[in-house]
Amino acid sequence: MIFIVVSEIVRSVALLHLPGLLREKLELFICSEQHYETNAEETTGNPVIVFQGANPFESANFDVYADGIKILTVDSIAKAFEMLITCFFVLNIAYPKDMVKTLTFLQKVIVNLQDKIKNPKAIVTLLSNINRQ
Repeated sequence: MIFIVVSEIVRSVALLHLPGLLREKLELFICSEQHYETNAEETTGNPVIVFQGANPFESANFDVYADGIKILTVDSIAKAFEMLITCFFVLNIAYPKDMVKTLTFLQKVIVNLQDKIKNPKAIVTLLSNINRQ
């Protein structure tokens, strides 16, 4: 049981650091309920993960919103990111340029959903650095 909890924490930390590694704003992907309500124009039209409280590690639930509408609620950061990428596909929303590197990484590396679009250089570099370790 402890292994599952540690594994979930490691997965959550990795997902929360991914936008930063690719030089994108974490707040475009996941933000507190207070930030979402006061900065809704930043994410209008794009799916976003919203958590309650000051930090996502203390939140029990994560809501995924699209165009200001709550789509669903999940109980982990990993599931929330999975649903975030799913919303872009199901709702047929193009990746915004401020989110394209992280979403492409999630799509191609985590979900393993390939397409004919070339990987951005930042993703190739990140994968190269990960594989070098």
